[in-house]
Amino acid sequence: MYCHECGSKIVEGSRFCANCGTKLDQENDLNNVVDLEVEIDSREGRRNQSTKKLVMLLIPTISLFLVGGGVYGYYTHESTLNENVMSLKASAERYAIDGDYEKAIKELDKAIELRPSYVILKDTKAVVVKADEFSERLNEVSILIKRKKWNEASQKIALLANDVDKEQGPLFEVISKKVKEKDVIATVGKIKLEIDQLDTVEELISKLSVLTSLTSEEAKATQQQIVKKIVQLTIKDAEGQLANKEFSKAIATIDKALHYSKDHNELVAFKERIERERFKFEEAEQLRLEKAMEAAEKEDLVNRTAAVEVLKLESVVDEFGDLYISGEVKNLATTSIYGITIFYKIYDGMGNLYDEGSRTVYPYTLSPGENGYFEDIHYGINKDVYVEVENISWYLE
Repeated sequence: MYCHECGSKIVEGSRFCANCGTKLDQENDLNNVVDLEVEIDSREGRRNQSTKKLVMLLIPTISLFLVGGGVYGYYTHESTLNENVMSLKASAERYAIDGDYEKAIKELDKAIELRPSYVILKDTKAVVVKADEFSERLNEVSILIKRKKWNEASQKIALLANDVDKEQGPLFEVISKKVKEKDVIATVGKIKLEIDQLDTVEELISKLSVLTSLTSEEAKATQQQIVKKIVQLTIKDAEGQLANKEFSKAIATIDKALHYSKDHNELVAFKERIERERFKFEEAEQLRLEKAMEAAEKEDLVNRTAAVEVLKLESVVDEFGDLYISGEVKNLATTSIYGITIFYKIYDGMGNLYDEGSRTVYPYTLSPGENGYFEDIHYGINKDVYVEVENISWYLE
């Protein structure tokens, strides 16, 4: 029982509350007790219901927290893994572009180990492996080129170019460019080997047409070599035509060569010589001969016998075994001279006559005291030689 005034517990049989001194009514006390117990039970019930509700609310929250934490952890792990895979793939692609296919394959293997189900990684590896195979074949071509096995190199280049053209992608574009570079080298090498055996302008022009489409420095140098030989053969042919008074044919021969070597000094000078000689032959051949004879008789000894002085004569055999001759002369006469021709001989190291030739000096006409020049080439000499001027001819104005 409890005091209905202060709520303190009452000792059974007591008529007064020991706490507050209130007189107790037994009947009311009994009701109070019942009411108090009911109230207490009600409070306890409400407290229990609140606790249950709180627990019911907390359970989903705690579960959501636990699940969310797990999902976040899983997402973080997967994201990090994907970043590593993409980083390895990017690294592999850089190595591959630089031509280091071995490192590229190693990087891709690491990525595949992390993500074995990623098809793109396996496809990328297949591309790199194919590029590595092409690179090895390209190395074989390089070895053949180094050994100057031009025909074998060209055959392998043709097969490799055909296979590379079937593939697509940046890697194969790089390899295709290298294949084309090797093709240029092999083509130029073959042509250089053939130059010495070509002895007609038509044959040389056909080779020149092949080289015209090539842009390498080696190709340009070989073009110049062919042009020089075209000039040499052209002047030789034109000299024969000129000697037979075939002036139109000689000019046509020179013009054909000028098409491939525009404004070449020797060709221009020789064409001027042809035109001038044709004019004089057609208009006043007899008069020219008479004047030439009269002029020759009137000129002093220097003008008739020593009008040309050789200031410089150089001869060099290059690494290909070709002899390059060049020189400089001076007009010592008191009048202008033209049609100056240098006749020379080539001797070997023992002093034996090896070959001989002649070359027209340019400009075609030299004023008193003016200098002129001449050049010539002999292919396939392949030995030490020296050159001496044998004779010089000229005409007086």
